Amino acid sequence: MARDREESFKKLAEGRMSKLLHDVKLIGNLSDKSNYKYTEEQVEEIFTEIDEAIDSCRNKFLEQCV
Repeated sequence: MARDREESFKKLAEGRMSKLLHDVKLIGNLSDKSNYKYTEEQVEEIFTEIDEAIDSCRNKFLEQCV
């Protein structure tokens, strides 16, 4: 049973990481100023939200390790 849960974790984590990395690449594509117009503040807002989401996710894992 523990093995099934570990395999389930690995399968889901791989799929979600793949999607996440793809989506991050798409966000990076927005940096092309020949196609998009944005301010430094908008960029900071994007990365602040990303950083907060990553910190929150990391904390969920760390809480389970204690």
